[in-house]
Amino acid sequence: MNTPVDDFVRDVVIVGGGIAGLSAAWYAQEAGLSYAVIEAGERWGGKVHTETIDIGRDEPLRIEHAPDGFITRKSGMMALVQSLGIENALIPVNDTPERIYVLVGDRLRALPDGLHLLAPTKLWPFLRSDLFTWRGKLRVLAERFIPPKRDDADESLADFITRRLGREALHKLGEPLLAGVYNADANRQSIMATFGNFRKIEAEYGSLIRGLRKLSRGKRDSSPALMSFCAGMGELVDAITARLTGDLRIETTVQHIARADNGYIIHTSGGELHAHNVIVASSANVAADLLRDVAPESSAELSYIRYTGVGSVSLAYRAEDVAHPMDAYGIVIPSAEGHQIDGGHQIDGITYTSAKWPNRAPHGVALIRVFFGGVHTPHMLDLPDEERLHIIRAEMRAIMGIQAEPIAHHGAVWRDAYPQYDLGHAERVRMIESALPDGLHVTGNAYHGIGLPDTVSASARIIKTIGDGRHEHITI
Repeated sequence: MNTPVDDFVRDVVIVGGGIAGLSAAWYAQEAGLSYAVIEAGERWGGKVHTETIDIGRDEPLRIEHAPDGFITRKSGMMALVQSLGIENALIPVNDTPERIYVLVGDRLRALPDGLHLLAPTKLWPFLRSDLFTWRGKLRVLAERFIPPKRDDADESLADFITRRLGREALHKLGEPLLAGVYNADANRQSIMATFGNFRKIEAEYGSLIRGLRKLSRGKRDSSPALMSFCAGMGELVDAITARLTGDLRIETTVQHIARADNGYIIHTSGGELHAHNVIVASSANVAADLLRDVAPESSAELSYIRYTGVGSVSLAYRAEDVAHPMDAYGIVIPSAEGHQIDGGHQIDGITYTSAKWPNRAPHGVALIRVFFGGVHTPHMLDLPDEERLHIIRAEMRAIMGIQAEPIAHHGAVWRDAYPQYDLGHAERVRMIESALPDGLHVTGNAYHGIGLPDTVSASARIIKTIGDGRHEHITI
């Protein structure tokens, strides 16, 4: 049987229909570029997925399987929302205190008031906190007397925090909070690629605490730091796909990408497409396979980017069955507290979803989301659903004292979901991008930031590059 050939040469073909690919398509459409988006899965949005579950109440449960919101400090997502004209769909995080509990010795201990990232900006709440030992507190406060690192060499997050703030700060703050964002091993995580601003602050102010204190004093922005969508993060996916008028091909796999005289030929399960530009917006390991022939040097470097799997289960309880006050965003569990199959905790963290966000659970229902997988509890990903739920319910009893059965539960496991920003990651990305031939691009959460704002911004920059090049070509 002959393979269908589409002779129309598009400005760009986008491989991958997650947020990276969809935002690239939207900006391409806004720039007047012809495009096609090819998605292998059965739905758009990639890992951004909201499920609405009816539990017989006045409102349903809205359960997120990946990100539950986005930070507004970085402009990428807000710019996309404004471009789409869906600002009215946004909701801010609840007025719940911006508190996070850390599980230490089977007790929940709150992060001290005034703790800005890693630095105590208020002295007395930090000294009164029961999170740190007195030795740990003194070591943190001694940070201002430690000379800054003077070279530009990369170092691990673990080495940076230990050097500046001590090992107790690493175990109780750095690993669960900062490495936890990336589901990473702090001993392998690149400080330059993930929290490079810390090194800049260290160099400029001579002290991380001194710099963060000064920077925090200068910020009086009253806008919400976290935002989501009224119907869940899936509302963003629906808004983009409803507005795209280009060629959208779902449940279509890309088999091969080859050079052509006027750009590229994209061989898919549904036929061939031609384009002047190709954006591979899939995971780095998929990109490595697709680019093996057309960009072998980039492919080789892409293959070195590791991934970890993650999962979460959301549990709904009657509010009266949850005696523990849900007066925070949630709980993080340091690796020092166990994280092993026999003994220790077998989850990584808990989000109080119904306390953190409005419109996620009916009145009288407490919705709690439990996280597992990553580098600390990978065995949880491979368990049968019932066994995993049994363990999670035991954790709820031990940590939050919840004895009751949940009235509903639902979860998802994402294998190879989180790219690992290992030591030297920034240099690896530079090598990948510099070795790509003209017209070939990669985007997604494996390169310039793992969060949605960074991912969207990266896709927008690529479309601007393509649009500028097309304009120059037409002008000449």
